[in-house]
Amino acid sequence: MKMVTMLNIRFSTAVIAVLMCCSSLMAQTSTLRQLFSEMPDTLLPILSHNNRLDLLDFHAAGMKAVVANTLEGTTELTHLNDYDATLHDGAGQKPCCLMLQMSQPLRVGIYLLDLSQPVDSSLQAIAMVRTYTLANDSLAAECVVDYYSARWRKLPGCPDGIVDNITKAALPRPDNQILRGDERAAYVESN
Repeated sequence: MKMVTMLNIRFSTAVIAVLMCCSSLMAQTSTLRQLFSEMPDTLLPILSHNNRLDLLDFHAAGMKAVVANTLEGTTELTHLNDYDATLHDGAGQKPCCLMLQMSQPLRVGIYLLDLSQPVDSSLQAIAMVRTYTLANDSLAAECVVDYYSARWRKLPGCPDGIVDNITKAALPRPDNQILRGDERAAYVESN
C-alpha cells in the first residue's frame, strides 16, 4: 500500500510540474529584441546571427546601427520599438516593430503581434514585411508579408485573434501587393 501511495505522489508531482511548464509557456512573452536575435539565419540570409546581435547592441548603445552584410553592402537597423507594457495601454501606442534597411532596394519590417488565441504555445506571432523597391520606378514597391509563430515556424497566413488593432492597421493588405504613388508614400510614412 505504501508503494502505491508513493507512486501516486510521484505521478501527481510529475503532472503538476508538466502543467506548470505548459502554463508558463502560455504566459511567456518575448521581446522583439529576443525574437530577432533568435531568428534562423535562413530567413534573412544576408545577415548572420552575429550581425543581428551587433545591430541590437549598436542600437542599445545609441550608436548608428550599421553592419556589413554578405552582399558586400551594409544593413542598417533604422527603428526598434520593443515590447513594453506602457505601449499597450490603449492610448497612442505604436506597434512593436523593428525596421531594417537591408540593401538599397530591400526594406524589412518585423512586427510583434499579440494574439487572443495561442499559436505554438504562445500568445504572440510575428509578421515580417519585405518591401522591394522596383529599380525602374522609385514610386512602386512590392510588399510581401509572411507570418511566423514566436518559434519562427512559418504560418500559412495571418493568425486569428490579433488583439492590437494598431498593428493590424500597420500591416499592408492584401498579403502581396504593389504599392504605387500616394499608397507607397502613405505606407512608408506609416512605417
